[in-house]
Amino acid sequence: VPDSVEAVLSGNLERYDEGTLDFLNMAAVVGKRFTLDLLRQLKPADEKALSEIASFLTQDKMITGEEESGGGERYYRFANQSLQSLLYQRVDQTKRISLHNRVARLLEKTGTEEEESVFHIAFHYLEGEDFDKAYQYALRSAEKMKQRFANDEVLRYLINAIQLAPKAANAEETVKRRVAALKKRANFCRGVGDLNQAEKDYQTILDLAEDSGDLKILAETYNGLGETYRLKHDYKKGISTLQRAMQIHPELDDPLELAHTLSYMGLLYWTDSQFDNALDSFEKAFEIDRKLGDKSYMASTLNNMGLVYWSQRQYQEALKRFTDCLSLYEVLDNKEWIARSLNNIGATLLYLGEYHKAIDYLLRSLRLNEKTGNEKENALNLENLGETFQKIGDYENAIKYNEKGLGLARRINLTQRVGYTLRNMGLINLELGNYEKAHVYLKEAEKTAEKIGDKELQIAVWVSLSKFHLLLNDVTKAEHLCEKATRIINTINDERSLISVYLIKSWLKKKEETFEEALKLLEQAMALAKTLNAGEELFSLDLEYGELYLKQGKIERSKACLDRARNSGLSRYLLFQPKFYLICGIGDWIGGNLKSARKDFETAIRLAEKLNNPEILWRIHHQLGKLFLSSHDIERAYQELKNASAILKRLNENIKDEELKRHYLEDPKKKELLCDLKAVAKELIGEIRMA
Repeated sequence: VPDSVEAVLSGNLERYDEGTLDFLNMAAVVGKRFTLDLLRQLKPADEKALSEIASFLTQDKMITGEEESGGGERYYRFANQSLQSLLYQRVDQTKRISLHNRVARLLEKTGTEEEESVFHIAFHYLEGEDFDKAYQYALRSAEKMKQRFANDEVLRYLINAIQLAPKAANAEETVKRRVAALKKRANFCRGVGDLNQAEKDYQTILDLAEDSGDLKILAETYNGLGETYRLKHDYKKGISTLQRAMQIHPELDDPLELAHTLSYMGLLYWTDSQFDNALDSFEKAFEIDRKLGDKSYMASTLNNMGLVYWSQRQYQEALKRFTDCLSLYEVLDNKEWIARSLNNIGATLLYLGEYHKAIDYLLRSLRLNEKTGNEKENALNLENLGETFQKIGDYENAIKYNEKGLGLARRINLTQRVGYTLRNMGLINLELGNYEKAHVYLKEAEKTAEKIGDKELQIAVWVSLSKFHLLLNDVTKAEHLCEKATRIINTINDERSLISVYLIKSWLKKKEETFEEALKLLEQAMALAKTLNAGEELFSLDLEYGELYLKQGKIERSKACLDRARNSGLSRYLLFQPKFYLICGIGDWIGGNLKSARKDFETAIRLAEKLNNPEILWRIHHQLGKLFLSSHDIERAYQELKNASAILKRLNENIKDEELKRHYLEDPKKKELLCDLKAVAKELIGEIRMA
C-alpha cells in the first residue's frame, strides 16, 4: 500500500473501537469475501453484535454486502482492496498464521465439494504453514483447474505442490511427494503439448525413483516418457525407453502395468506406421486386460486397435473395434468415453462415405459432450461435423460447425485443432469460389502449423495452398508448395498426403500437355490409394484417368475408368458428381453421341448449381456452349458461353491480389472461353443483320 494511501486509511481506522477493528482484521485474513457465520466461528460472538458491526461498516462504506444468487447466504467484501491489504499487514504474523489455519479447518469442515472452497482451503493451509495439508490441496486445486481448462492455474498449483514437497517430515516422504507432484505436472504438460517440460519432469522422476528403487514408479515413468517421445516423433528414443520399462516387468510382476507398457508401445508403433507391430502389442495388452476382467482397459485397447485399422484405411475393421469399444463403455456408463467412441464411429463412417450416418453419430457425441462439459472433445465433434457436411455439399452447416469449433478451439487453446479447422475453412471457401477468404484462412493455418511445429498439419496446409495456387494458375507457387510438402512427407511417411502430391504434380504435367508423365504420376497415386484402400482417392483418381485418357484420344480406356467410378461410389461422393458428368459429356461428344453429351452436361450443371461450386460450373457451361456451337445452335451456344463468362467474372472479382488476378486470367481455358464468346457474339450479330 503506498505511504500516502496508508496514512489516509490508518487515520480512518483510528475512529473504530477494538471490537470493530477485530472484526476487520479477521475479515482481512479470511480474504476477498467473507460471511458473518465464518467470523462468528473464528471468534465466538453475539450474532446480533456482528450484524450491527457489519451494518455500521457498510454504512461507513468500508465493506459492501451482496446476496448469493438463489437467495443463499449473505457475503461481504472490502470496498477498497488497499484497505484489506493494510489490515492484513497489521495483523501480528503469529496470529495471522493461526487464523489462516483455523479458517482452513472451518472451510474443510463445512465441505470441500465446491471448487472455490478447495482453492480457498489450499490458500489458507499454505499461509497457515500447514504444509502437509497445503500440499494435498495444491494437488486437488490443480485437478479442479484442469477441469476448467485453466492451464496456467493448473501449473501454478502444481508448482506450489512441488515447492511444498521438501517440507515433508522426512527425506523419504519428501521424495514421495515430489515424485507425485512432478508426475502430475509431467502428465499434464504432455497432455497440453508442452513436451519439453514433460520430458524434463519425467527425467527428474527417474533420477529420484532410481535412488529409491521403486520399480512401479520407474515403469510408470518410462511409460510416460516413451509416450512423450512418441508425441515428439522421436520414435527411436521412444522404443528404447519403453523397452527399459519392459525389462523391469519380470521383476515387478504387475500384469496391469505390463499391459500399460504394451499399450504405449502399440501407440508408438502406430504413430510410426509400424501397424503390424502395433496390433501385436495391443492384442497382447488386450489379452492381459481380458484375463484381469478390466472392462475399462479392454475398451481402451479396443479403441487403440480401431485407430490402427483406421490408419490403414481398413475402415470396416476399425468400425468393428470402435463399436465393441462403445458397447463396453455403455456397460460402464463412462459418458466421456461413450462420447469419444461415438465420435470415432462417426469419423470412420465419414471415411466410408456413409455421411448421413456419420452425422447422426457425431451429433450424438456432440450432445453428450455438451452435457458433460467436455469442451476438448466438443471441439473435435464440431470439426468432424464441419468436414462431414462439406462432403455432402451442405456448406451452410459446414461453415456453421467449423466456425463454432474454431471459436471453441481458440478459447481453450487447442492450437492444433485451430490449424486444421482453419485449413478446412480455407478448402470450403475454395470450393465456393471465395478465393480471397480461402487464401486468408489457409495462410493463417500455415502460420499456426509453423508456430507449433506440427509436420502433418504443415503438409495438409501446403497441399491445400498448392491446390489453391494451381486453381488460380500460379504454377510456380503451386510447384514450390508441393515440393515443400514432399520433403516433410518423406520424413514422416505420410502416404495419404503423398497421393495428393502425386495428383497435383499430374495436374501440372497435364497443363504442360505432357500427358505420359501425368499418367505415370497418376499410376503412382493409384498404387498408393489401392495399398491404403482409400475409397475417395480411388474414386477421384478414376475420374482423373478418365479425363486424361480422353485428352490422349483413348475413349474406351476412359469409359472403363468412368464405369468403374460409377459402380464404386458415384452416389456416395457428391462433390465429385459434377466433374464425373462433365467428363462423361466430353467423352460422349468425342464419340459422336451429342444427345447423351448434352444430357450429361445439363446433369453436371444441375449438380454443380446445387453444390454452389462456381469453378466447375463455368467450365461445364463452356463445354455445353461449345457443344451447341458444334451443331450450329448459335443462340443457345451464346447463352451458355455468356453464363460461363458471368460466373468467371464474379470469381475474378473475388480476387483482390493483383498478381493472383493476373495469373488467374492467363489460364488458357479462360482465354479460350472469352475468344469463343466473342466469336459467337460476332456470328450472332451477323445472323441478326442477315435476318
